[in-house]
Amino acid sequence: MASPVAMDVEATVTLDVPNLVKRLDGAVLRIMQRARRDLVTDARKKWRGWEYKGRPVSKRNISINAWESTIQTTEHPYSFTVENHARGVYTGKPYVNLVHRAGSSEYEADVLFASWGESQIPKLEADLTRAILDEMGKPGAVKKRRVNKVSATTKLVLT
Repeated sequence: MASPVAMDVEATVTLDVPNLVKRLDGAVLRIMQRARRDLVTDARKKWRGWEYKGRPVSKRNISINAWESTIQTTEHPYSFTVENHARGVYTGKPYVNLVHRAGSSEYEADVLFASWGESQIPKLEADLTRAILDEMGKPGAVKKRRVNKVSATTKLVLT
């Protein structure tokens, strides 16, 4: 079996409502913005407790500070990405997907993403569903949405 390749990690959440002709505003966007902030906060909270074995203080906590997110809410499909592109201080190469706790063979990014799939993603789905249904019932002018033609999306299936 080949050893895993070191790389960056990212999780993308996409809200795809193909038959929706109205642009989503207000509560729906606030929910997506809150969710991406909450996921980054959760990642930083859980990304702690590493043993540095002689590494100088200035060269510690590189990957915890590298958790960030981007959001795309102006065009359909709406999405946000939580990612970590930390680079090794001595090698300059990505390594986050290989981080694991001492004595464990489970990679910490897999543990983190699985925990999101069990708790935060189902809550996000429920909040978005409720907000979309509320938005659909509001009177007012319909702002036509545009289809995002420049970005590609990928699916992350958490099982």
